[in-house]
Amino acid sequence: LSKPSGKRTIPSEVLYDTVGSGLYNYGIKNFWAQSRYYPIVAENDIFSTYGEEMASELTRDSEGRARCKSLEKTEMLLVSLAIAAKGMWGTFEDAFSLLSNPSSIHSTLNISSSTPIHILFLGGTFGNFSKGQEDVAFLRSVRMNKERGDRWILGVDKVKDVGMMEKAYGEHGRLWMMNGLRVAGRVLGNEELFEVNNWDNWSKYNMGKGRMEMGYKALVSHILQIPNLGHEIKIEKDEVIMVMFSNKYTEEEINGIFEQAKMDISKRWTEKESKYWLFSLCSAQQ
Repeated sequence: LSKPSGKRTIPSEVLYDTVGSGLYNYGIKNFWAQSRYYPIVAENDIFSTYGEEMASELTRDSEGRARCKSLEKTEMLLVSLAIAAKGMWGTFEDAFSLLSNPSSIHSTLNISSSTPIHILFLGGTFGNFSKGQEDVAFLRSVRMNKERGDRWILGVDKVKDVGMMEKAYGEHGRLWMMNGLRVAGRVLGNEELFEVNNWDNWSKYNMGKGRMEMGYKALVSHILQIPNLGHEIKIEKDEVIMVMFSNKYTEEEINGIFEQAKMDISKRWTEKESKYWLFSLCSAQQ
């Protein structure tokens, strides 16, 4: 917030406190039910059509243990995996704790060193890394054993009609976004710091960077008195404070990302309207 106007940001973590997570899930379910939030609709179409094939991709030539983020929208895939696999270990947070020290995974889980490790990274989360930098570093951060059969199952959102993307990200979630302002104010020492009548949620596709950007747009000029910073910030009317972004990839871009990360595509799946990909990736190196 101390940056100049037009460059200010708020970390996206403010959106996911207990209240925010509940509002997000409620809003997504209702918006998804109307088939307008395409990322969830597309991903679930892929799960329902190719779930058994994906489970087979993960469990072939393996002892069948898989690991997965705990999310409602993965339910169809998890059912297929549970049928095909011997077991499943851990949550999203558990996985990242283990992946911070990949050499200890097998001993921590008390499984044979020959057991493949499968990492499911679904939804649009991959698009929250900086394109061509953090996304590559993330994929390279875990050493994958090609001979053992280690796999990523990775969700990637495609570039598509701008109107469709802006509609999907802009037509829902105001209560969720406004709760994020309350959380930001609480962190800065005053939960009412951001008067909700002074702000609206904002989203727009950035053509130059190939990503959807979301945040808050000031409806009026005003002053923020920030207790924890000890000074005031002048907010101009129509100023945008960005809270998150979601990269969209062309086929050329995502192939380049995988090449830089030294990953080979073992399988790819898309739904009938080809809005979204799920990839099975293995290491390009032995």
